[in-house]
Formats: sequence, C-alpha cells, structure tokens
Amino acid sequence: MKPEQIAAPWTLSGEAYVMIYKFSKAFVEKNAFLPEFLKGTFNGGMGTVLFFDFKETPVGPFRMLAFMPSRFLWNQLDRTTVSKCYVDSQEAAFNLRENWGINAEMADFEQGLFEEEEVIRLRKEDAEFFEIRLRPGKINFPVNTKYVSFAGLVQQKGKAFLTTNFHAKSQARLASLKYCRSSKGFFPDVSKHTALTIMRMDNFSLTFETASPVIVKK
Repeated sequence: MKPEQIAAPWTLSGEAYVMIYKFSKAFVEKNAFLPEFLKGTFNGGMGTVLFFDFKETPVGPFRMLAFMPSRFLWNQLDRTTVSKCYVDSQEAAFNLRENWGINAEMADFEQGLFEEEEVIRLRKEDAEFFEIRLRPGKINFPVNTKYVSFAGLVQQKGKAFLTTNFHAKSQARLASLKYCRSSKGFFPDVSKHTALTIMRMDNFSLTFETASPVIVKK
C-alpha cells in the first residue's frame, strides 16, 4: 500500500551525529553522487555526514544517514544538497521524496554501544556498506542554527527543482571518530578525510520548512 503523504513543515526530534568536513572540488565532483544539474557548480563551504536517530516525527521513529557535500552556486542561488540518503522507514522515504525531493533509499540500520563507543552499521541487499564508530565527550553546550549562516537545500523532483530552508537546535557534545568505512557505490568514502568537527546531538530538534519551487533562469 502506498504510504500517506504528510505535508510540510515537519519538526523531528531525537539524537544525531554531525560530522563536518572541508571537501575538495575534485572529491565532490567525483565521489559525492551529485545530480547532473549541480555538476560544475561547486562553491566551496563545508560538507557533512549526518546520522539521525529520530524518535518523534510525523511518520513515527526512523533512522537516517545523509551526505551533504558542499555548497553550490546554481541558478544564482547559494545552496547545499542531500546527494545520498538512507532511511529505515518506507513512510519516511516516501515523504522525503514527495515533500522535499530528497531521494532516500531503504537500508537496514544496526546501532549499539561497545566499550563506550557508539557503533552504527548499514546493510543493503545483504551487504554491509557502512560502519562508523564514535565516542562522545562529556561536556554539553547549546547549538542553534539560527545563529549560523546555513545554505538551504536544493533538490530535483522529476523535472522540477525545490529549495527548502531548515533549522535545528540541540544540546551538543564533541565526539571523536574511532573508525569509518563505506563501500564505493553506496556512500562517499570519507575515511581518508579528517573531520573538522564532530558533534553528538542530544535532545535534537530539526524543522524542515515547506519546499518552494524554483524557476530556472535561462
């Protein structure tokens, strides 16, 4: 049965890890699973690997792994994009595509603690393609994106283009990366890159606003 579409805006809450990188143009163009319309529009900025363990959402709990490679100057807009995304909920995958043009794929998630490290693994088609091990620190500090300059999203949905603003707030702790592995063809391999900052987000709240259609300038 086709999932129900639940219109934006959405507010989602739970826990998350945010890993912030500075990727080169060459890496982004070659490895970031860019859609065709963003190729050749690299505009620098930060890239992120994001893991969400959402506890409360309009479609119930789900987990999500996402990659946002950098900023792009497209159609006179400074935007970022979710170029690769996995979730463990059909309802979430459907609504991410329909509401915001985020092409979320299904995967099996495994998450647990081992010797004070949080271990996250993803499997698809009986093959494990992603594993990460992180150790969060102890000191909490507040994070609120309304105090930081963030580019909104741009995504393609069929022949249309959508742009979306989002904002988040949380109590955060710095974390350290102990191990990272991903298989080519499934997710960008960031194992040879050093994260600038890694944060564990507790009591995390993320709001996706309603997407707006973009008129493509000739």
